[in-house]
Amino acid sequence: NGIIYMPSYTKTLKIYSLNCETGEVGSFTPSKPKTGGFMGGFGHIWGAATDKKGDIYMPPALNSSVAKIDKNGLFKYLDGALVTSGISGFNVKYVGATYVESVNKGFCLPRTGKKILIIDCVDDSYEEIDLPADYLKVANKNKNFNGFLAPDGWLYSAFWADTKCFRVNPLT
Repeated sequence: NGIIYMPSYTKTLKIYSLNCETGEVGSFTPSKPKTGGFMGGFGHIWGAATDKKGDIYMPPALNSSVAKIDKNGLFKYLDGALVTSGISGFNVKYVGATYVESVNKGFCLPRTGKKILIIDCVDDSYEEIDLPADYLKVANKNKNFNGFLAPDGWLYSAFWADTKCFRVNPLT
């Protein structure tokens, strides 16, 4: 819709926006997730990806709900199981999202978690899949900061404090 949305990594979960046509800057504070117990009350989101329809998906950093802003600017949390990334407490789950058009899905790689979050942009469903056990044995707690889709079609992790890069085949 010509607007860039930027989540702030704060407990208040303020979403800033920039209208690319007018240069107007705005912000709004959506409601916090109603699920997830104590940690569900934290609104932290760190990163987002836009699908081919213009809908924006935002994985949870500290809370347990996947957020979405549709192409009309309507914010909501997706229905589904609590997102855990295989960790608990004040550990950052996900720090970004990468949209892969060939499969119409968003992939969220973990910061301190042990799972990859995959969002199906067709029906807004999502699932978490485990990272391989052999990788987790040698991985740093702070694994990566985001993922990047390479020309070979694979999604590669971007190092945070880890010394290991991993890749994901979005087709499989």
